[in-house]
Amino acid sequence: EMKNKLLALPQVEDVSQSVLPLNPTRQIDQSVEGSQERPLIPTKFVDNRYFQLINQPLLEGDYFSEADFNDHNSLIIINDVYANQLLADGLVQDSVMGAKIEMVDIEYIVSGVVKGVKMPTADEIPKRAYIPLQGPSVHYLVKLKPNQTLSRELAVNTVQEVAAQFFVLRLETLNEQRDKLLFTQYTTAITSAVLAILTFFL
Repeated sequence: EMKNKLLALPQVEDVSQSVLPLNPTRQIDQSVEGSQERPLIPTKFVDNRYFQLINQPLLEGDYFSEADFNDHNSLIIINDVYANQLLADGLVQDSVMGAKIEMVDIEYIVSGVVKGVKMPTADEIPKRAYIPLQGPSVHYLVKLKPNQTLSRELAVNTVQEVAAQFFVLRLETLNEQRDKLLFTQYTTAITSAVLAILTFFL
């Protein structure tokens, strides 16, 4: 109901009930059929609109469907880095589609491969897995139409139309989240530049 209320706003283009793209991912041990190893893989819990909303390209297979999300189907989407590693290790032949990956005593079937995405603070693209969100989520990723904004007041009024006890804990853009993640790098670069100038003059 919350998702539908947000989608009904005239300035909103799309909504995903997912862990946000720049939020830390859970490290979950995963075992591919035919391997005894259980490496920790960064894993995100997403819905059927996540990849389309952030324009993350599908390279093979299918995105999650609405039924996959609603029914918590045991499907998993992996990025191309993960897929290439499985191919290189010989755990799959020709394609990763249909490969079986066990996680938390549940066997998931690979249904798609997406292009890997590098995080702002990362040096390289890690292996990453995505599974349909299990249970309710308090995170909503909202894509606005061009030149539109969403005020905190409107967001609060919208969620409280669903139930009065709901409130908006945090409302920020992905650019603001990115800048927070890069704050340490920014300050380090500025400090280094100032010290370099002082050293030069000394």
